[in-house]
Amino acid sequence: MNVLASPLLFAHRSGIIARMRTLGIPAMYQWPDMAREGGLIAYGPSLIQLYRERIPQMLVRLLNGAPPSETPIEIPTHFELVLNLRLARALGLAPPDGLLARCDEVIE
Repeated sequence: MNVLASPLLFAHRSGIIARMRTLGIPAMYQWPDMAREGGLIAYGPSLIQLYRERIPQMLVRLLNGAPPSETPIEIPTHFELVLNLRLARALGLAPPDGLLARCDEVIE
């Protein structure tokens, strides 16, 4: 199952993760934090990086008087691949070595 990057789904992430684990359904998430919270695998931008680095920079521009219309919309440039190997083993999955090598973080 692919759990999309939606504010609604992110708000209910703990219930979704628990349900997927209970049903034994492998799921991929769009936020790396969801794999860290118990999901199987995730690929996407780090919410922590976005909130710690990008948003404050945009806020500083606005507070220094830049018009909102001249503040660029920024897209993430760094994406993380996080695999919860402990859950993969519990689901009876054996991730290929190539996938493990590409992961930014493997949770054991």
